[in-house]
Amino acid sequence: MTARAARLVTASNNFSKGELSDRAQLGGSDEIAQIAVAFNHMVDRIQSDTEVLQSSEKRFRTLVSNITGAVYRLVLDSDWKIEFVSDGISEISGYPASDFINNKVRNFNKIIHPDDAVMVKRMIDKRIFKKQNYILEYRIIRADSSLRWVSDKGQGIFNENGDLLWLDGVIFDITKRKQAEAELHQTLQLKDRLAEVANHRAQKLKQTLQDLQQTQAQLIQTEKMSSLGQMVAGVAHEINNPVNFIHANLSHVSTYTHNLLKLVDLYQEKYPQPPAEIEDLIEDSDLEFINEDLPSILSSMHSGTNRIREIVLSLRNFSRLDESDLKPVNIHEGIDSTLLILQSAIKAKPNFDEIEIVKNYGELPLVECYAGQLNQVFMSIFSNSIYALQNRPKDVASEPKNPSFSQIIITTSMQKSGWVKISIKDNGPGIDGAVKSKIFDPFFTTKPVGQGTGLGLSVSYQIVVDKHGGKLECISAVGEGTEMAIEIPIARSKTKL
Repeated sequence: MTARAARLVTASNNFSKGELSDRAQLGGSDEIAQIAVAFNHMVDRIQSDTEVLQSSEKRFRTLVSNITGAVYRLVLDSDWKIEFVSDGISEISGYPASDFINNKVRNFNKIIHPDDAVMVKRMIDKRIFKKQNYILEYRIIRADSSLRWVSDKGQGIFNENGDLLWLDGVIFDITKRKQAEAELHQTLQLKDRLAEVANHRAQKLKQTLQDLQQTQAQLIQTEKMSSLGQMVAGVAHEINNPVNFIHANLSHVSTYTHNLLKLVDLYQEKYPQPPAEIEDLIEDSDLEFINEDLPSILSSMHSGTNRIREIVLSLRNFSRLDESDLKPVNIHEGIDSTLLILQSAIKAKPNFDEIEIVKNYGELPLVECYAGQLNQVFMSIFSNSIYALQNRPKDVASEPKNPSFSQIIITTSMQKSGWVKISIKDNGPGIDGAVKSKIFDPFFTTKPVGQGTGLGLSVSYQIVVDKHGGKLECISAVGEGTEMAIEIPIARSKTKL
């Protein structure tokens, strides 16, 4: 009995040491034998469960070892004690996994980069507090002091009371991805810089092209207006000399004529009965009519030569295109001179009525400007208004907004701070927004080929804005007519741009 009990005790001791293959082989049917049978059944179940558990653990370790990252379990205490970490941590950190188990050699949180450590702890605490999974990216310092980027994905494991037991997670090395992202970011930055440089150069080229176009337009228009000015000046000079000669001699002719007529009257008074031959000549010549009409003819000739002299003066005023200095100028004289040049275009033609010119001149002082260039601006604006009035649709004239068939209203006024304003407004068809946005572009024109160069308003804008430091604005809408508003300082030399 004692031997059989001793055998059962031996088997039990071996079991407690982990020797699951030992059994208590006792025969009989007594109470000890029954205990031995029950013991053997229990050991059989435990051995079977252990083998299943070992197999499962083997499969788990095989699975974990095949994961490219490092699987871990840690207790979220002050030391971040790691209870388990797979061998993948060695490839990532350069330290063997055994160094981290139970913080045997080092704590994992000590190899987190100092600049990232606070963020990592704060984010994990925040996610665990909310019982949410966490995904973090941070840097670690390897055993060789190099840096590695890792992605840490984990979750808290809680008991039935909601208390945190540990953290289970996996760490992946994402250094190559981060390097690729950094390279991509640099590439995108380089692309943006190149695009910015290309855009800057394109804008510079565009501006250069615009400057070249404006310079070309200025040269063409200046040459054109210079030729016109030279021609007008030449014509004025050629007309002026003979007109002055005629005008100067008209007073003498008037005196001689007066004396001759007085002499004829005296002859008729002293010799009331002239010979028949003289009587016939007096009757044929209608001496009485000549006596009445000749003074009127001479007076008309005098008025005509005065008018020609005024026209010549206006032509000479308009032709001052070669004057390069700023001079005080009467703006109204420049406008009147320009209208005189365009007089034939303003007058009635078989296809359209005469254009009415309304002058609302204010009291302006002499304005310091480039007279010839400003006359050029007036010429361009008046020419465009005349063209618009003579080529507008027929139904526009019947609209109540148009007070007369064709009208140009010129208004001049003083503005605040020593500026003057010249408004030239027509009651033509107006301009739509798309066209209005381009009217100051070089070579832009709505006229048919051969009727417009697209230079007039572009050069006018440069003259008013660049040369005189002023403003040139187009105010227009379809059916509302067009107003060109010019504003320039009275004393250009004192104006600071």
